Amino acid sequence: MTFLTHTSLKNRLVVGLATLAIAVIGLFSMGALKQELMPSMQVPMAFVGLQSTGLAPEEMASTLTEPVEQAIRAVPGVTSVTSSTSSGNAQSYAEWAFSENDDETMRAIRSAAESLKPSFPSGTELQVMSGGSDDMPAMVLSAGTSKNQESFGDALAQTVGPALQGVSGVRTVDLAGRETQEIIIELRAAAVTKYKVDPSTFGPILQATGATLPAGQATSGEGPLSITVGANLTSIESIAALPITVPDGVILISDFADVRAETIPTESISRVNGAPALTLQIIPAQGANVVQLTDAYDSGSCDLALSHS
Repeated sequence: MTFLTHTSLKNRLVVGLATLAIAVIGLFSMGALKQELMPSMQVPMAFVGLQSTGLAPEEMASTLTEPVEQAIRAVPGVTSVTSSTSSGNAQSYAEWAFSENDDETMRAIRSAAESLKPSFPSGTELQVMSGGSDDMPAMVLSAGTSKNQESFGDALAQTVGPALQGVSGVRTVDLAGRETQEIIIELRAAAVTKYKVDPSTFGPILQATGATLPAGQATSGEGPLSITVGANLTSIESIAALPITVPDGVILISDFADVRAETIPTESISRVNGAPALTLQIIPAQGANVVQLTDAYDSGSCDLALSHS
């Protein structure tokens, strides 16, 4: 019988209490461990995408793919570069070993690829990116309505989105599937010549007219009040009615231009059960606990979204 066995049998009570204490400490420590559905991990890989309309695969390979490959291979730490080229498109994937210098390696790859831009054909688009589990959404919420889609999208963007982003641990809340509009000011050539309008004055005038500026504070019975001057441009009519100074006096934008709103095609389409919907992607902040984040959204976010439908 060994000394350790003899001592354990002789002091059975002490051994039992020590075992119980270790079990209790273990259970307490297990409950205090951080839980993650997807632990934070940076993938040691970078993607370099090139687009140049009109180039054949052979031209893409010689003028874009091969120079990018050579530049990426020269980056310290890069172990492998894989590329594929097609008509007008080229993709290169750079890999390196897991290390603490992922950000530095990524910056070096981005700098190496962008340094070749002057030698690229005109119109070439370059994209360099990398990703990991931190870039994955913690939750994806869909919301739809049978009423006006535009007003519903505005409600989500102006109220629900900021409320969801106010939860601790959220980096961004991206709204996808929403149609947006842009204002088009189309000049009438004959009227521009008639009134001698200078189109270069539009930008400053629109910025100055549609801006609100702080103008100090005023004292009231309820406390200090912030004062702002100016008014935002809230409609097409308000833009068309803006005065423009010309050599012969003052005219309105509507006198020489047509102002209209056009819908910008959506980059993504969201549908739920065959019906149009909007999607809210909740991206966690770096180091945020995804389990706690999803628990915080479990009830409150759904009620908030439904209250605006």
